[in-house]
Amino acid sequence: MTKLEMLHTVQTQLATDLNCTPDELNGEKDSFVFTEAKDNPGRRPLPRGEQHFAMLSMGKAIVISATSAISSTVADTHRAFSKVSFPDYFKKTLHKPIVERYYQTLVDEGVTGYSWENCVHDYKMSVASMVLIPVWQYSVFGLDYYEIGEMINE
Repeated sequence: MTKLEMLHTVQTQLATDLNCTPDELNGEKDSFVFTEAKDNPGRRPLPRGEQHFAMLSMGKAIVISATSAISSTVADTHRAFSKVSFPDYFKKTLHKPIVERYYQTLVDEGVTGYSWENCVHDYKMSVASMVLIPVWQYSVFGLDYYEIGEMINE
């Protein structure tokens, strides 16, 4: 099996698992695709409760799959957070220096084959995944952000 054939097999299986298509997985870089989690024929029998979501990117589009119980919460949370934009001042004085220092440290420590573009992409993905932590808390514990905070403060 060639690398291309293997990639096709992996993407086909992931698309089945996430209820999307391989074309959606390979969509526009950093775009979001929301799907409803379903038990498609050929889906791997991974455990999935009533409140479940998964997020996956293979370096292009980001697919977010959620059960119907929380799909609107996931989409609404993403929409709310994606409207928040840092002013250019913060981008230049906060985000860029953090990523530059991180990347330079990797290079200084001998990491090779990891481009600046990939580093920036990975940083964006990590920020995007942080947005979904409250959704994960809700899906696992059935609690919203404020209820989690109340539990911690008790």
